[in-house]
Order: sequence, then structure tokens, then C-alpha cells
Amino acid sequence: MARKVICALCVFFIFTAVLCGCGSGSGKTAVTDFSADFTAVYREMNLSGTIIADRHGLLSVALDSPETLGGVNISYKNGETELRREDLICTADEGYLPEKSFPRMIKNALSALNSEVNGEGEYAPQNGKYALEKDGVNYEVFLDENGLITKITAENELEIEFTEITKNG
Repeated sequence: MARKVICALCVFFIFTAVLCGCGSGSGKTAVTDFSADFTAVYREMNLSGTIIADRHGLLSVALDSPETLGGVNISYKNGETELRREDLICTADEGYLPEKSFPRMIKNALSALNSEVNGEGEYAPQNGKYALEKDGVNYEVFLDENGLITKITAENELEIEFTEITKNG
């Protein structure tokens, strides 16, 4: 009798270990609530600034350079886009900015990543990166060993690198 109980317990524990222990090979997931400094090349234009993003689709991009765009802040919140520079504020529906504009491409890449991370996706990161598609554009999102986003690229149009990355929330 004791032998049957021990065998049953062994089978139970092995079965439980198999179910709980089978996950993605990398074991990490992307941190989608973050703030960071960035440098970017967008259509041969060099940009820099700061970014704040979260998994709910809130995004704020503050540009420092080039000098002609310094001080411009672009925010997405609840389907609305806000462009701000000093005392000038312009708001519009989110669709107002072109699909391949700099802030829209960042938002789309992060939105596609959020879908992957929050269970709607089909796979885990491969070799520290996600290959994603949104609105006909292919993105690559690179992660460090802690799941922080270090770089996003999009089809020879955008390459953005993040530094001073801080996990929010």
C-alpha cells in the first residue's frame, strides 16, 4: 500500500514539475513600463531625447535634438496625440500623425511588443529580441538580460537605442 502511495506521489510531483517547468528558453519577458534616454536615426535624421512608455499605450517622447526640434514633446494618451513646444499645444486624434512618423513608429513597435508580452503573442524572445509586425512594418525589439528594451529597429527607416533605462511601476 505504501509503495502505491509513494509511486502515485512521485508521478504527481513529476507531472507537476513538467507542467510548471516548461517555459520559454530565455525565461525573460520584456519590460514595457519604462523611461529612458534615447538616440535615434530616423530616415537619415539624428534625434535624441527622453521617452516614457507603459503597457497601457501611454507614450511621451521629448526631443532634445536636432536643435530645430529641441523642446518638442509628443504624447499619446487615450487615443489622442498632443504635440507641445513651450506655450504652443496642438491636440488631435491619434490617427492624425502619419503611420511612418517617428513617434507613431515607436508607438506601434511598443504596441506590438505589449501584445506579445501580455499573452496575445505566439512566442518568446529569440536570442534577446522580438521580431514583430504592426501595420505592415517589421520591427525588431532588442532586450538586455533583465528584459529592458535596449534597441528598436524598423526596416531601414528607424533605429533607436535606449540608455539610462528605468523600469517604471
